[in-house]
Amino acid sequence: MRFLLLILLLTPGISQNKTIELNNILDGTFRTSGIGSYNWVNGEDAYYFSKKDSSAMNFFKYNIASDDTTQTFSIEAEKINQFSYTFSPDQTKLLLKTNTIRLWRHSSYGTYYVYDIQSKSLKPVSNNSDRLRNVKFSPDSKHVAYVREDNNLYLYTLEASQESQLTFDGSDTILNGHFGWVYEEEFGNYDAYRWSPNSQYISFFREDQSMVRKYPLIDYETKYPTIKYIYYPKAGEDNPEISIGLIDIVNQTSSIQDLPQDTYYVPDMVWQQGTSNLFIGTLNRKQNDWKLYRHDLELNQNNLILNDTSDTWIDNDAFLIPENLGSWSSRGGFSFAIMQDGTIVWTSERDGFNHIYRSQSDGRFINQVTRGNWEVNGISAIDDKNEIIYFSAKKESELENHIYSVRFNGSKLRRITTEEGTHSGNFSPTTNYFIDSFSNLTTPPKVAVRSSSGDIKKVLAETNRKKFDDFGFTYSKLMNIFSDDGTRLNAMITLPHDFNPMEQYPVILYNYGGPGSQMVINRWGAGNHTLHQYFAQRGFIIFSFDNRGTGGRGKAFKDFAYGDYGKYLVIDHIAAAEHLKTLTYVDEDNIGVWGWSGGGYLTNMCMTLASDYFKAGISIAPNVDPLLYDTIWTERYMGLVEENPEGYKNASVLTHVDKAKGYLLQIHGSADDNVHHQHSLRLAKAYAEKGKHMEMFLYPNGNHGMSNNNFLSLDNQANGWMNRVHLYNKMASFFIEHLSNSED
Repeated sequence: MRFLLLILLLTPGISQNKTIELNNILDGTFRTSGIGSYNWVNGEDAYYFSKKDSSAMNFFKYNIASDDTTQTFSIEAEKINQFSYTFSPDQTKLLLKTNTIRLWRHSSYGTYYVYDIQSKSLKPVSNNSDRLRNVKFSPDSKHVAYVREDNNLYLYTLEASQESQLTFDGSDTILNGHFGWVYEEEFGNYDAYRWSPNSQYISFFREDQSMVRKYPLIDYETKYPTIKYIYYPKAGEDNPEISIGLIDIVNQTSSIQDLPQDTYYVPDMVWQQGTSNLFIGTLNRKQNDWKLYRHDLELNQNNLILNDTSDTWIDNDAFLIPENLGSWSSRGGFSFAIMQDGTIVWTSERDGFNHIYRSQSDGRFINQVTRGNWEVNGISAIDDKNEIIYFSAKKESELENHIYSVRFNGSKLRRITTEEGTHSGNFSPTTNYFIDSFSNLTTPPKVAVRSSSGDIKKVLAETNRKKFDDFGFTYSKLMNIFSDDGTRLNAMITLPHDFNPMEQYPVILYNYGGPGSQMVINRWGAGNHTLHQYFAQRGFIIFSFDNRGTGGRGKAFKDFAYGDYGKYLVIDHIAAAEHLKTLTYVDEDNIGVWGWSGGGYLTNMCMTLASDYFKAGISIAPNVDPLLYDTIWTERYMGLVEENPEGYKNASVLTHVDKAKGYLLQIHGSADDNVHHQHSLRLAKAYAEKGKHMEMFLYPNGNHGMSNNNFLSLDNQANGWMNRVHLYNKMASFFIEHLSNSED
């Protein structure tokens, strides 16, 4: 039986005090409290933080043990406005960044200054401090290194106020000290050089992009559109070549270091603290064979230390690691820490779940530290003296994240955080305390200082839930559904604000579903929470779940995505739709789906291969065809093109357009550097050729997030807010029109 709910869809419920408008989602109405940026004080249980007033940026020091806050220094606003900062290693200076111009996901240009805390002097980095990138102090705080637009590395000596050029072959295709697009996006690397601990050497990546084909990004802001090119390797095409250079600052020499013969990708390198040992991590092209080498600077030789292999792929999850770990890398497969004595602490999925291991400096195995059918998310801190590792993990539930401690030998494993939900821990240099950020589905974020035993020392920030309740928020409930073979899948559901179990409601299924991702988790804001409250207030049910191939449940569950990442995604979404139909309060004729990026791909697959189950879909910035996306991401999960042609064909939405039904809205930014709008244009062409109907909207110069692409329009910076308001309005109108209960 169908109920006419069009009035309900168009009119907010009457029980809540306030009505959620789309502007509220973006204007800060639902912003939660936090403590902003902070810097631990070297060797102390204290941290620096800053607060801005009308005249200055004021810096404070908070001592945890004494619970005492003192103001330390201020920088007058007229000296420099709208800046971000980093402390020098000796914490006597600040590196200030202003005039930020964003390039890709992580990288940006800026204008840089050095502020001396004692003398209160503010000096630019070199005579030309504009448009610098990857700017870093040396470990002894005497120098600043950076990359200019000519793609060369430079050194600025602070005491002498002198700039020295370190590399000389930088060009459009030769990048020194920074990575091109694909390494930055897929390995999380944009900073491509490393200071040695003694400040004598700089090791740097040299990337040669000359063999990489260029993709045009068209700037429509000019009277006659102009073209700018991005070096972008698509699946099956040539990748950039990486070499490693070594600069001796003291002796003023430079050289290119030999890499192992089987090297293909070089995701990262680290120096061992207190030594001149350089460690280099490599990956083969299929990303299922990872090797760690110790590089001998004098002999220019590489010694194999660790090796990890997989039948599918080795994950490259990146973890935020504090400085007390010494030398740390989490790129390109392993996460590993090289301790001062040479001991290596590393993570691997070799037993089926991500766990912590220890080895000697020469690679000899010591022990597996953690084990069990649960996942370690990352190492938070290591206490050498007491032989304790602090880490985050999903031990009790894949839906939560907690902080744990364990001894080097694997004994005395203990959960430190107790509140149900999601915790993250940033430890002090002494590891005596950590700052815990906590939330769950019904509790907004709370930030507190805890002792290493878990006791709360002080609550630093807490968000009152009342403002959300005043707007009639309803909170997601966790549940399970089951796939066609009986596999348990985690799910969550958000019911309409004035839910009546005797009525039937349309459903919006929201998901991402990509390899190793996780949508369903017990934390505040999970699943695009605030936007979905807008829809819930207008009579929609919101449903999300984690299909096979997603993360948090071990390697076997994740490996369902390998070779054809769309196969089980579709099968499990059909199972989800079948489950929804069993709920008496669901209008089974009005189930929609939407997603962004990988979620846009999911939407398109549902509107083709599962079109009997989904009436309407909104696909934003979707990856439509794996052959059109970048090498590193695509080949990691699909294998090589020449070895898996059938998998690539099946994973492409273009293969299945003849099965399309229902109402589809396709949205893309014309300057999306990540997923090119070529994907949506190819899909539009296929729909037309098959006589299928779809709507399409293009945001001119829009990037992957629909803001204007700064790479194209440096003088017309992103107005993401306006684009996002327009996008949300368009989404709301589309779902209200096509998922109403009125007769078609």
